[in-house]
Amino acid sequence: MLFIHPGNDPLSISLTMEALEQRHLETNNPIYSMLAFNHCFERSATPPAWVMKVVALSFHDYITNCGKRTLDESFQLKPGRGQDKRMTMFLLDERNEIIMREMFKLVEYIGVSMEQAAHMVSEKLKAADWNKTLVEMKELSEGTIRDMFRKSYRMQMKAQVEELDPDYADHFNEEKRTAFLTTFPAHSLPTGLK
Repeated sequence: MLFIHPGNDPLSISLTMEALEQRHLETNNPIYSMLAFNHCFERSATPPAWVMKVVALSFHDYITNCGKRTLDESFQLKPGRGQDKRMTMFLLDERNEIIMREMFKLVEYIGVSMEQAAHMVSEKLKAADWNKTLVEMKELSEGTIRDMFRKSYRMQMKAQVEELDPDYADHFNEEKRTAFLTTFPAHSLPTGLK
């Protein structure tokens, strides 16, 4: 799971690098190494060895092929036949991550059922022009959102949150709860939350 920590402190940077490395290993998508490189650069931090290895091997490939391969090819940004483009795969990953975070907050902190949460998230996606990319992304049904959350995301996210901040739920006070709920269309809220 992708979990970007906005802080500039060494722990936040380290946790972000760990999450990005995990996604890179799971997907073999070089976009994650690029994100890691940028994340470090923006914080004046040294990129970890795994990022530098990706960069070094890609540059080495480009140089040893005397520029006959493009940097896209050297960084393996061009997928093989029949495969999704790396950026498309990354954007779908990012979209799913955002959706699952919304689901997690609704189920774990607001206390709605998975079915209600899936409905609320689905309605929120329909109400907003959320896809600002040039990539055509297929909409997810409420059932798909619910099943994704149930089968793979819920326990992983819970473990991550508890590892980082076991008292996070306590920080989700009434003010934050109300502000979060206002991001959903009013018609999607269960009766008890209106």
